[in-house]
Amino acid sequence: MSTGTVAAATGEGITVLAPVTLVTPIEPDPGRPQRFRAVTRLAVEATEPVFAGHYPGRPIFPGVCLLDCALRSARLAHPAAVTDSRPTEIESARFTGIVVPGDIVTTELTWQPRDEGRRCSARLSTGNGEVATIRLRYGPGWRPEQHETASDDTVLDAADIRRLLPHRYPILLVDRVTELAAGARLTATKAVTGNEFCYAADTAGTAYPVSLLLESWVQAAALLAVGTPGTGGADALLLLGSVTGAGIGRPVLPGEIVTHRVALTRSLGDTLLFEGGSSVDAEPVQAVRQAVLAFRTDEPRRTHA
Repeated sequence: MSTGTVAAATGEGITVLAPVTLVTPIEPDPGRPQRFRAVTRLAVEATEPVFAGHYPGRPIFPGVCLLDCALRSARLAHPAAVTDSRPTEIESARFTGIVVPGDIVTTELTWQPRDEGRRCSARLSTGNGEVATIRLRYGPGWRPEQHETASDDTVLDAADIRRLLPHRYPILLVDRVTELAAGARLTATKAVTGNEFCYAADTAGTAYPVSLLLESWVQAAALLAVGTPGTGGADALLLLGSVTGAGIGRPVLPGEIVTHRVALTRSLGDTLLFEGGSSVDAEPVQAVRQAVLAFRTDEPRRTHA
């Protein structure tokens, strides 16, 4: 691999249009031959499609786009022993800073053995400091369990969802809610179609991006959050703080309908903890051990992404 090599989307749609470029090729860590390091860079342009919907008039680079940057960086620079470009688990993703148009994201990768597979640790930063730390697992991982078939009722429709969430096209990724117990649990659906923005580029693959599948689930959690008594406020912005133990199943393809299940496990004022998963026709495609969402009213650059 040479400096300036551009990361292509391997088998998936494209969440972020700008290329991830290799700054420092992957090489062994001196004195630790089983550990490898590499550095990549991404220039965040104001023309990225996600900014039109996240959020209108207040553009913030979504945390899952930073996850996408880490995933693409790992595809671009990995040890020869890693033969599958798709991880089996997002062990953790912690978002510690805001990224806005004009920022340049530098991703420092560290690969090392873990059990029977490999762990890729990514530290992402801009000129303002660290914005995220992400750990990805490659190799044996999550073993999914079958889900129950979801209800076909409609509790919240597309208009209700637009009223409750600030997200707009192309990053509004929940179509309807089929079950809602305020302050407890929620079931929602997302229809994946071939005309979504992630499939617009000629180089796009067919699998729905892992990052957008997680974003869709997080938006379902956000719908449960805004309906939880005693949280948020008129001017509060709900932001993703972290994700832990997100198991990744088989690829989701255009034409499939994803069912998200979310449960509120703990409420700490304006910070809420959730768990759940996603399925297609009762077949699990994603599991989330814990996600932390927080309502914030201060300036975006001083909050979590």
